[in-house]
Amino acid sequence: IRDTDHDMNEVLNQLDELTAENARLQEQLDNLTQLSNDLKEQLANQTGELSEQNAALQQQIDTLTTIIGALTDIINSQNEQINSLNEQIAALTAPENTTIIFNDVVDARYKSDVVISGMLTSQKGMSISGQTITLTIGEETVDVITKNGEFEYTTVFKSVGEQTVTASYAGSDNYVASD
Repeated sequence: IRDTDHDMNEVLNQLDELTAENARLQEQLDNLTQLSNDLKEQLANQTGELSEQNAALQQQIDTLTTIIGALTDIINSQNEQINSLNEQIAALTAPENTTIIFNDVVDARYKSDVVISGMLTSQKGMSISGQTITLTIGEETVDVITKNGEFEYTTVFKSVGEQTVTASYAGSDNYVASD
């Protein structure tokens, strides 16, 4: 999880940097576009006597148009990078599937202590600690907390015959629920 947090922070820092750069470039683009529009308006108002000035203004407009095109390409590229980083963030923050594994019940006897135990693991096979497992043993329902992914509960079977034992995990921000 520490590596994931580190990776998440690194991706978020990259996203912040690209977003700030994108905003700066967008502002430059807006300013240059306004300048280009202003120059086009000035050019339209010039008369034949100002043909040299018109040519200079046209050259500036052409240069600005080239710069605008380059900035547009940069912004589009950075938007693609931002989308990629957002996808990485989504993948890093998506909750993992979980599995509850029961250990075999050994020597279960009527009116004697019986240990119900098992483990909660992630889809990557990692044990998950500090999570609540709800056990249902016949009519009895209890919550136990995992420690190093393991859970254990001692009960006494109060009736003879087969007993139904189930376990469920409600899930968390990081892990999907399981039964």
